[in-house]
Amino acid sequence: MNWPSDQPLLLPHRGILQITGHDSAAFLQGLISNDMGLVAEQHMIYAALATPQGKFLHDLFVSPCPQGFWLEAERARLDELSKLLKRYALRADVVLEQLPHVQVYFSVHALMAAEKMFADPRHEKMGYRFYASQPLPHITDISLYDRHRLPLAAPDGSRDVRVGDDFLLEANIDVLNGISFTKGCYMGQEMTARMHYRAKLKYRLQCITLGDYTLSPDHTLFNTAGKKVGDARLILGDIALAMLAVDAEK
Repeated sequence: MNWPSDQPLLLPHRGILQITGHDSAAFLQGLISNDMGLVAEQHMIYAALATPQGKFLHDLFVSPCPQGFWLEAERARLDELSKLLKRYALRADVVLEQLPHVQVYFSVHALMAAEKMFADPRHEKMGYRFYASQPLPHITDISLYDRHRLPLAAPDGSRDVRVGDDFLLEANIDVLNGISFTKGCYMGQEMTARMHYRAKLKYRLQCITLGDYTLSPDHTLFNTAGKKVGDARLILGDIALAMLAVDAEK
């Protein structure tokens, strides 16, 4: 797809939670699915927070800031994320602050207008994420972002992943560079590692062509034999991001 503008796309549904303090790196290391040690090398990492059972709660982009890190997450759920982190902080030296003035933008091209620009770490074709405390000239058609990410089967938080229901591997957090299988313990690590090493995955988010399946009014997907094989999460014309059985036949 040809990107229609030299301006970034505003992602109004994404926001920034800042975490600072002496223990911020170690604190996040014990909670999120990716290795905080990679932030210095990659400048931005993708990760997730999971339940103890390994099911999705939040997806995050982690980047450095003075004395800590910025966590990009779903703006409407920043309160929820902040409360969750505070619950685990106990006596850790961490301070959490929402930054409502910081806007999140996206483009397939590297643009220098924003204060912070990072290559989206999920995939080499995913593009760039931008953060700015002052509004930038931008475009607003969110379907452009969706049409770019769907072929890469990249979810957009709870728009596509069911909170507390879908496992991290089902949501493609692993294939999108969001899980370290060598870093040690984090919330949900045991189940996530077990599914990975024992190949126990039954469903996974996939980009599909709807003409290959029958779609019911509630977005349930059936193959040509009439067998239920999954459900569509986001539909864009004749394609969809679907939670599909890994052994599904058309």
